[in-house]
Amino acid sequence: MNAEKLKGMKVLDNDGVQIGKVSDLGIDCEQFKIRNILISTGGIFSKKYFTADIDEINKINSNIHLKSSKEEQNIATPIEVSSPEDYFFKNFQYRVVKTNEEPLLGLIKDIIFDLKNDLTFDVVIEKLVGGPLGKPSFTASLEDFSNVDILMTLKLDKNEIKERLK
Repeated sequence: MNAEKLKGMKVLDNDGVQIGKVSDLGIDCEQFKIRNILISTGGIFSKKYFTADIDEINKINSNIHLKSSKEEQNIATPIEVSSPEDYFFKNFQYRVVKTNEEPLLGLIKDIIFDLKNDLTFDVVIEKLVGGPLGKPSFTASLEDFSNVDILMTLKLDKNEIKERLK
């Protein structure tokens, strides 16, 4: 599953009632783990946000199904969206990735994760130049980085990157 496919997906409670849509993913950039999903509810002028922990997800198909009812969710205490930058995927996406050999290798395009696999994710890096037709991409895990910050530094060399390119 990837983050881009989740965004905008309807979120249903255990009774099948829509309680909102996925607005973003709450992530831990330092550990490459997903914390929760950010759900928006309401209209344009009355939009509110709340989170649901990943362990609250019962299943994902064309919608996200939660284990609890709407009343059991934390809708009564909406969160502020002005959280720290590293909290949301949208602020993690498009960070610059470099290596010791290439000062501008590419950008983080997406994340790929498996809800059953301890909520860790790999990043999809879109290489900016020097690849085949189109914009080639490859995945990297936390262990592949020597620095995780606004400017992210990969430990991989050119040959390792070339092997991973799609």
